[in-house]
Amino acid sequence: MPYLLDTNHCFRLIARDERMLAALNERPSERLMTSVVVAGELRYGALISERRIDNALAVEDFLGRIDQIAISPAISQIYADHPQMTQMYADKTVLHLRSICAICG
Repeated sequence: MPYLLDTNHCFRLIARDERMLAALNERPSERLMTSVVVAGELRYGALISERRIDNALAVEDFLGRIDQIAISPAISQIYADHPQMTQMYADKTVLHLRSICAICG
């Protein structure tokens, strides 16, 4: 099942957060994606950071490996209608990974 990642989770993956990586390693066949809005937030964060070039390269590398989807009113409604797709893990890390639209499985 594909998962839509929010800004915080993308940042944690870029930063190589051990808990995030472990959670994703439990799902090796899953497809990750984010929205174009999150992609813009990540790029802006890199732009205003102290390590602008390094962070921009890391963000572009990350975004180059996952799909970026546009958000429409229909997609946002499907997101709202499927709160059961939010998952809580034993380490109490809430991963707001929700399937969207036609990719709902």
